[in-house]
Amino acid sequence: MNALRDIWAGIWSRITGEPVLTLAIVQMALALAVSFGLGWTGEQVGAVVAFTAAMLGWVARRQVTPIAAPAIPEGTLVTVVTPGDAPNRKAVAL
Repeated sequence: MNALRDIWAGIWSRITGEPVLTLAIVQMALALAVSFGLGWTGEQVGAVVAFTAAMLGWVARRQVTPIAAPAIPEGTLVTVVTPGDAPNRKAVAL
């Protein structure tokens, strides 16, 4: 029983750590299964793809949405990084 729990913990860790990769693998496996004769209708495939995209999108959102609102104290000197060859410049946070 512990081995099964450890396996599931590893799978869940991978799903939550790489939700976009997991979605791609699920959709790829589904497409392969259908192409080799799974026998699902287009509506069934679409429903599974939509469901997995929604659930893993929710997991991905939790990974990238900031939960804090960091702020730079007013008057702090910061460096503004500019693209290309333009020199960086200094500014004061407002």
